[in-house]
Amino acid sequence: MKPVAVVPAFCEEATIGDVVRVLRDAGVFERVIVVDDGSTDATANRAREAGAEVLTLRPNGGKGRAMLAGAQATSAPVVAFFDADLIGLRPEHVRRMADISALGYDMVCGVRDYGLLNPALAVVPLITGQRFVSRKVLDAVPADCWDGYAIETALNHAANRVRARTVLTVLPGLWSRQKSSKVGLVGGAVGEVKMLSTIRDVQARLDCDGRCKL
Repeated sequence: MKPVAVVPAFCEEATIGDVVRVLRDAGVFERVIVVDDGSTDATANRAREAGAEVLTLRPNGGKGRAMLAGAQATSAPVVAFFDADLIGLRPEHVRRMADISALGYDMVCGVRDYGLLNPALAVVPLITGQRFVSRKVLDAVPADCWDGYAIETALNHAANRVRARTVLTVLPGLWSRQKSSKVGLVGGAVGEVKMLSTIRDVQARLDCDGRCKL
């Protein structure tokens, strides 16, 4: 059975259509599911127009819950998650990750292209919304970690706990819309601080007793 792509999306009408079209054009997925997480714009319509199945959640529950809803909507042995705000995603990026996953890796992480800073990715905490993840890893994520940005750290922790085979690959030219372009400079800065704080707290709790306790 082919992998299934899941795209959690909240008010991403500007980019969701392009992301869906690339995922479909890559030719590696059984289905492309967009989880419309309480959007108030045309995200769902743009996703459908591009050829995605749309699963609608109300009210907004956060990235982690949207990812879980998408993963539960399929029995595929591998679920590929992609962010809805990507810029520069290309079919060859997706096929590269799919080819690596097919070699037997439990989690393939595609990271944005930071140019000269790319070598640092090997030593900093891994945060990326682009992942091919096996059920082995998904099933190891604590239930209370499917919440907001906690899921990024929880996936890394789960993979380590079950001794999953993981690999990281840089996707040249890939970037994403900055939070400031969506909610303004102040809102963007607050959002970044909140995300990093959540990731730090969740890592500490998981290291302590294996639970998020959010």
